[in-house]
Amino acid sequence: MIFLKTEKVEQEEEQIRLSIRNLPDTTRQKIFGELKHKLKDPDTYAALNYGLIAGLHHLYLGKFLRAFLELLIFIFGIFLLINDFMLGFIFVSSMILLELFELFRSQITVKHHNNIIMKRIIKRYAPSVFIK
Repeated sequence: MIFLKTEKVEQEEEQIRLSIRNLPDTTRQKIFGELKHKLKDPDTYAALNYGLIAGLHHLYLGKFLRAFLELLIFIFGIFLLINDFMLGFIFVSSMILLELFELFRSQITVKHHNNIIMKRIIKRYAPSVFIK
C-alpha cells in the first residue's frame, strides 16, 4: 500500500469502468447491484483514521490482522511509556506517524481496495473480460 501510485490506481479504475460499460445490460445491473453493497467510502476510511485509534480504519476494509497488529503495537507502546518512557515514546510516536501517513494516503488506499473488489465481481459475472 505504501508504494501505490495515484496515476496507476486511477488508470486501473478507469479501465475497470470501461470494461463494465461494455458489458450487456443484465450483467451490468448484477455487477452494479453487488458493487453498491461492497464498495467502501474513502471519507469514512479517512474519518476512522483521523481518530488516531491505531488500526480502526483497517477494520473498515476487512483487514483484521493488520488492525490487530497496529492496535497491539500501540497498546504495547502505551505500557512501555510507564516502564521505559523513551522506548514507549518511540513506539507511540511511530504509530502516530504511521497513522498520519495512512490518513494522507486514505483516498488512494480505498480506491485500490475498491478496484480489487470490482475485479473480483467482474470475474464472477463476466469471466471472459480481462482486466490487468
